[in-house]
Amino acid sequence: MSNFLGDALQGSAGPVLVILSGLSIMSIALIILKVATLWRAQAFDSGVAEVVALVQEGAFDRAASVAGRDTPVGRVLNSGIDALRSEHPMESALQLQGRTEVTQLARHLKVLEGIAVVSPLLGLLGTVLGMIEAFRALELAGGGANAAVLAGGIWQALLTTAAGLGVAIPALFGTILFTAQVDRMAALMEDSALALKAADRAA
Repeated sequence: MSNFLGDALQGSAGPVLVILSGLSIMSIALIILKVATLWRAQAFDSGVAEVVALVQEGAFDRAASVAGRDTPVGRVLNSGIDALRSEHPMESALQLQGRTEVTQLARHLKVLEGIAVVSPLLGLLGTVLGMIEAFRALELAGGGANAAVLAGGIWQALLTTAAGLGVAIPALFGTILFTAQVDRMAALMEDSALALKAADRAA
């Protein structure tokens, strides 16, 4: 295996493989980071109804305590409760906090998406460079050319395509899943904000 990788890295496509290795490490790190971030950010569904009921009763302190500040939904609710306490416009506070939370949840997703887009292109570039090198070696071999000379360059060239796809597929899959999760949580925050505004009007 070490000889296999060594031969691949020594070819003209070697720098492309090094770049793809770096992108792979970055992609894995970002996926782990997003999993941890979104896991901690899971919204509490059952607590929203209790917070709304307490706001209707005017028990703002208890409502803020139940909402907490450990989740995006909790922070959005608390921003509305703080606005009610200070008699500031609640809707603007909810919108501002909601945008802040969505921005934080979506952080690094563009980078992961970029890796998913760029990696196959880099793999294709490495393949083209490797094919150029293979046919150049075939030309230089002249009359002594054989299939082994050509095949040796081709497998190294195709390796970069496989590496590019290997990096891109998990990155793209992660981007799709994380984007769906961010959208779901954004919808939960919006629903919670609407429920809080309705509770304030009914109080």
